[in-house]
Amino acid sequence: MNKERLFRSKVFWALVAWGLILLVSFLLNPDFFSIHFQTETGALYGSLIDIINRATEIIIIAFGMTLVIATGGTDLSVGAVVALSGAVSVALIRGDTIVADNASAMPFIVIIIV
Repeated sequence: MNKERLFRSKVFWALVAWGLILLVSFLLNPDFFSIHFQTETGALYGSLIDIINRATEIIIIAFGMTLVIATGGTDLSVGAVVALSGAVSVALIRGDTIVADNASAMPFIVIIIV
């Protein structure tokens, strides 16, 4: 692949942007890439682990939507609504979000609506 074709590639510029985000994150927080193992609980701790734990649903949806866009598949206007409602339902079921005390039936209502 020659240089002109490389610099015109959208994937190249996406990787450059991702690299810059990681570089800035490291410069602002030198422990950004560190991962610690706690022997008492057997759990991993660190910035990257926190990102993965809290964004798993969004990452899975983003990979699926990226695959659809990359293959020239269907229009994502309907798919985006379904994906967003699925992500909200999962977040509500897991209880990661701050909701009212009397909202225990909310995840089931959202699932029924979806």
